[in-house]
Amino acid sequence: MSEVQPLRIHPFFQWIGRVSFRLAGWRVEGKLPDAPKAVAVVAYHTAQRDFLIALACTFILGIKTNWIAKHTLFRPPLGWFMRAFGGIPVDRRRAHGIVGQVAKIIKERPYILFGVTPEGTRSRTEYWRSGFYRIAVAADVPILLCYLDFKRKVAGVHEELVYPSGDQEADLAKIRAVYEGVTACYPDRVGPIRFRD
Repeated sequence: MSEVQPLRIHPFFQWIGRVSFRLAGWRVEGKLPDAPKAVAVVAYHTAQRDFLIALACTFILGIKTNWIAKHTLFRPPLGWFMRAFGGIPVDRRRAHGIVGQVAKIIKERPYILFGVTPEGTRSRTEYWRSGFYRIAVAADVPILLCYLDFKRKVAGVHEELVYPSGDQEADLAKIRAVYEGVTACYPDRVGPIRFRD
């Protein structure tokens, strides 16, 4: 097993993940690379069920991922469940912004796999939000590309990490190549993989 996230989940949740995938006819493809920290891009995000499929995939892989939500959602009792499943509260009112907050969290932890849906919405967009890329640069960590292919019923992990080179277009070309041929739950909601100018 990879050392991306040494904090293992309870075996019960691994069982839940395996059973749910078996019943739904899904499977996991690929394995996690050996990297203590990474920003994990999960695409395409066009339906609410994407989150559940991605979560079940992490259960099967036996890892705990992290993700952010606004701090007001972490009040009891909901906050306990959100933290238990990897949620990290961030204060969007703070001056230095989300990228800075997340990069600081990543730098402070010896191990973390931080998940992001780059579209930022389930609706079609004409660009990806560049936050995941800027976080990876600021925290000096690689980008792990994960995909949900509804045509093949595969939750996949691309084993080759993308290290931000400073040339955004070259890095985006690598990302596009991975997602070429991946079929979203709602293909008509998939927009181009590019950043806003």
